[in-house]
Amino acid sequence: MPWSLRDLISEATTMTQTTGIECPMSRVSAYVNQAQRDIAERIQQVEFEALATSSTSSGDDKLYLPTDAVRVLSLSYDTGGSPVGGRVLRQCAPDEFDAKSSGTAAGAPDRFLSFATWIELYPSPNSAYSLLLRYVKRLSDITNLDSVPSVDTRYHTAVLFRTVEMLHYRKGLVQGAMAARQFYERELQAMPSATAQRQRTKAGLGLRLQEDED
Repeated sequence: MPWSLRDLISEATTMTQTTGIECPMSRVSAYVNQAQRDIAERIQQVEFEALATSSTSSGDDKLYLPTDAVRVLSLSYDTGGSPVGGRVLRQCAPDEFDAKSSGTAAGAPDRFLSFATWIELYPSPNSAYSLLLRYVKRLSDITNLDSVPSVDTRYHTAVLFRTVEMLHYRKGLVQGAMAARQFYERELQAMPSATAQRQRTKAGLGLRLQEDED
């Protein structure tokens, strides 16, 4: 059962015996949001994976990222294959990208660099190409008391324990904070990652035939 922001605040303050004078509700709410951000950073969350399509313009080697993008997963040609072979463009590190030997070459891009709020392409497009971007979206903070965390329901208990940890530290209760941290870590370790779940799905599609013996 999902926990609402109201539920998480109530349970966390009860567990830590925290009063409104010691920590106002707005601060506890901020801790809950920080907790879900921490989890989203550590655990692959399929609900934050998104797709975006865009087209290049001849002579323009930059594409701006969607405003909610925090990390690029891959960039590929949207339909068919690349004019230079293959669909996926290779993602480069800044030093590798800047060391390209062909300078301002133009053609069908075969690599890219994710930098700041945009993507740089190389070679610089010499035509309009349709590209498919796979990326991780930014997590939204909870503002309504009846809303639930953006992370999957199975991580809501972990959100609670991380919030309890921060409340204990605010009150100077180090041992309580360390205990809450242990519970938090156990919750994260107990939950299968998105990759593991996908593997389970693939395994579930398997077919095994058994021949009857004569």
